[in-house]
Amino acid sequence: MGIERGGRFPQNHSVQASGNPENLEVALKGGGLQIWGEIKLRADAVLRGTVRGSVDGAEKVIVAKEAVVSGTVRGSDVRVEGEVAGGVTASGRVWIGAQGKVRVRVSGKAVRIEPGAEFQGQLEVG
Repeated sequence: MGIERGGRFPQNHSVQASGNPENLEVALKGGGLQIWGEIKLRADAVLRGTVRGSVDGAEKVIVAKEAVVSGTVRGSDVRVEGEVAGGVTASGRVWIGAQGKVRVRVSGKAVRIEPGAEFQGQLEVG
């Protein structure tokens, strides 16, 4: 996985979560932080920043309004307030907030798209 801060070239660094895995929040905050590669999550997660790859969550995944994901986002429930360019798949619910943008595909047992949200692609509900 590569990490970039403030416009530098990616370097290979090990990224590990700290704290209680039951209450994990993955927060990629400002400062130009970018992650390349697939991210696998075992607990609820909030993404903030840029992910150039896919996010595979076992639990709930929230893509915050400042987040941009260029791959797919998977989780039990997925809420998109930012931008996802590769589609969203949930075993439960998908919620695209008023400022959310999703392209390619949305799949879930229930889908909510708020007024003002942008969705372009295929929709699968059920």
